[in-house]
Amino acid sequence: MKKEDKKRKLTSMEWGAISVISVFVIVILAFAITSFLDDSKKDRFLEMMNQYISGARAMATSNKIEFPTDPNTVEVVSLRAIKIDGETDPTKTKSPYGYPWVMDENKTSSYVAIRNSQTETNPKYLYYFVAVDTDGNCIHLTQEGKERKNNLYKNCMITEINEETTSIMLDGRVFSLPPEMKILNK
Repeated sequence: MKKEDKKRKLTSMEWGAISVISVFVIVILAFAITSFLDDSKKDRFLEMMNQYISGARAMATSNKIEFPTDPNTVEVVSLRAIKIDGETDPTKTKSPYGYPWVMDENKTSSYVAIRNSQTETNPKYLYYFVAVDTDGNCIHLTQEGKERKNNLYKNCMITEINEETTSIMLDGRVFSLPPEMKILNK
């Protein structure tokens, strides 16, 4: 007698179920990978924010820029003037998304703002950061120490400041910029 082959072939219904499950797993993996990559870019954005603030602080402590003395004024430093990551030309620094920051020699939407939150004789300096890249990835004006991943946005517009700008808003208050203020770009 001949032995019967006990191998069974999958039906089209079973193949369909396997296909649906496979597609479902691939979609979940794609979402997880995309989410992971976006999270790492957001982490890098916040790291860069802290590096730019540290760079502005170093510029102020080495007298390359002046600390604001009047509690109603703000010193603004364009990202173009701050070197980070050993970059010798700050204008070539890009956002974590790979796009250049929005800034040029006469105006900027990407800067560090320094303000004195106390008195001229007893100063306490607060640092703020705002930046947008040419693809619209941005962080709205955020105080150092209060940065969060949910402060980062896509497709946003940030008001640029230039030599005619007379004030900016920090912490819900309007601060005047010194009349002789030039945005430090170089």
